Amino acid sequence: MIMLFRSLTFFFILISFPAYAADNVMENYIKQNQLLEEEIKLSRKPDIYYVFNMLEMKIYIKARGINLKEFSIQDFSRWGKPFSVNVFKVKRKSTFIKPARETIKPGDEKKKDNFELEALELKDMPTRYTIVFEGGATLFIRPSSEGFISTTGNFFYSSYKLLTRPLLMVWNTLKGKSYKAFNIVLNENDARAVYWSIPEKSAVILCL
Repeated sequence: MIMLFRSLTFFFILISFPAYAADNVMENYIKQNQLLEEEIKLSRKPDIYYVFNMLEMKIYIKARGINLKEFSIQDFSRWGKPFSVNVFKVKRKSTFIKPARETIKPGDEKKKDNFELEALELKDMPTRYTIVFEGGATLFIRPSSEGFISTTGNFFYSSYKLLTRPLLMVWNTLKGKSYKAFNIVLNENDARAVYWSIPEKSAVILCL
């Protein structure tokens, strides 16, 4: 009897797997078509745009449909109402410590014969930050946990988001708005580069 039950279970798994696989293939095909349609619209303009493709676990910087740069996504998760493909406009970027040049007081430059303005570099960019989109969607980016400092920082950052996110969901629900939040993990250099490269008002395609 046990052998019969195992045989029947294995049989049903075999016949259901192709149908499940076919559904996944069709769903991904639809998403890729939606992504292509949105890219065609953005590629008609000279502006640089950004594609966060979770199907491929890649971030692309593009212009006129040409891939200028790409980054690998190490991990991804999301909160809120699901969707397949959507285009957002960057409203602002926020971080605990915003990168800034050294403050120069009026008259200080006169005291220095050889004065050089210290330009911001990639190493000055944050690795943990938030990108807020117009319409209320939010993207949280943090580095992978490598070493004690990074692991500790990620622990406190994740704990803070874990406490505040349910409150934000409730607050948005009371206001009649849908809450969408996305977590992305990159390596440290890629996280800095993404912060540096995405300006406000730029277009971002999210493909989930």
